[in-house]
Amino acid sequence: MHIAFAIFVALFLLPGVAFGGGYTHGRGDGSCYFVPATGVEGQPFQVIASGLPVDRRVSLIVTNYEWPTHSYPVTVNSDGTYSETFTIPADGHVTFSFASPSTNSTRLSDLVAKCIIKLAPE
Repeated sequence: MHIAFAIFVALFLLPGVAFGGGYTHGRGDGSCYFVPATGVEGQPFQVIASGLPVDRRVSLIVTNYEWPTHSYPVTVNSDGTYSETFTIPADGHVTFSFASPSTNSTRLSDLVAKCIIKLAPE
């Protein structure tokens, strides 16, 4: 009984214990949005982000259940902003996640900003 409790404490209650992939913590200081706010499959839209770090690499990961995951290096402006036009050949929810290398001991990426656009079918 005491051993099981000690294992529980070690695995779930101690800070800094990492269990695998993912991000170190929830949404970071950045934010992002789309123009227009919703779209249609195959039609261009713009993603605009701010509050991105300027002192380390940032990657953009784009995911959708009908389309392969794509990762892009992001060139962040000196004021921490980024914008780009995308055309996604799929409908449904498309997630844009801005991530940067870990800033703590977990070695997991920091999730800087995340936004989701809903694309209607053509």
